[in-house]
This record gives sequence, C-alpha cells and structure tokens, in this order.
Amino acid sequence: MIEERVSLADLFPTVLSLLEYPIPPGIDGEVMGNSDRPLIAELIMGIAQKYHKGSGDLRAVYQEKEKYIWASNGSNELYDLEKDPQEEDNLVKKFPHRVEAMETVIREWLALFEPVTSEGEHVKINKSTEEKLRALGYLK
Repeated sequence: MIEERVSLADLFPTVLSLLEYPIPPGIDGEVMGNSDRPLIAELIMGIAQKYHKGSGDLRAVYQEKEKYIWASNGSNELYDLEKDPQEEDNLVKKFPHRVEAMETVIREWLALFEPVTSEGEHVKINKSTEEKLRALGYLK
C-alpha cells in the first residue's frame, strides 16, 4: 500500500513495473513510491469558478508536507499539511521564501509545455458534425 500522494501519470509505469514489463523511455510518470518530485494539479477558470468563485485559474503544488495554491487573482495559499490538514492557517505571509520556491516549481513545470497556437492546418468537418458541435456549444 502506498500512503503518499501520487500522480495519475505514475499509474502506467507502476502497473508495468508490477507486471515486470519494461518501462518505455520518455513516458511521463514514475513508479509509485520511488519519487520525491513535487506533484502539481491545476484547475482552469471555467471549472474553478464553480468551486472557488473569483479565484480564477488555480495551480497547486504538493511538495513534502506542504501544499501551495497559486491563484491567478493573487489569493495564494500555503499550508503545512502535517500540522494543518484542514488547511485553515494560510502561511503565505509567514514564509515568503517557501512561496517563491513553490512558484519556481510551477514556472519550471509550465516551461515544459509548448504554448498552444491557433495556426496550423484547418480541419474540414461535414455539416452534421458541425451541427453537433454547435449544439454542444463548441461552435458559435
């Protein structure tokens, strides 16, 4: 049993390891229980508004016993999950050096992704598909 936080990206290599299959190089994730890297979660504004009204986009870093929540509106939070599992004592102002370290983790993580651009090939869809996408709200 693994009692630490894990990433879903770790599921695939962990299952391969348990089945004694080789883990392909270059995949995301690591075998569960073998990593001390920070875990990052994000909640993008459209979804976040439902749960955190006015917070905007949210990104959370779990590292060791700490959890840092970065919010695009600036209402950031830092918690010591070992001492404060209910996340009631926001430590952002008490430990600015930890906040900066956690924000560096987020910046480095974001730098791993290429920005999405709208340029590229245009996909042609038939009338039926277009109507279905419009009905779902994907097209105007």
